[in-house]
Amino acid sequence: ARVAGMHPQALARFFRRHTGMSVIGYVQRLRVGRACALLLDPGHRVTDAAHLAGFAGLAHFNRVFRRVQGCTPLAWRKAVG
Repeated sequence: ARVAGMHPQALARFFRRHTGMSVIGYVQRLRVGRACALLLDPGHRVTDAAHLAGFAGLAHFNRVFRRVQGCTPLAWRKAVG
């Protein structure tokens, strides 16, 4: 908001109006996408993917991942890999 020269609430309303999602929802989808790319590599553990994608903890990562992808990270890895 500071870089855009807008009040944070004004930016949030503008973002939602033009994208249909909240700023945090958008950021979480980007992080889950990064985690998915990491999970494709069998050398990365789920905890590694969570950390490298920017999630502070595994529990939060699992909750957000399930909300975005519809399954747990491990189930997603098994289904895709």
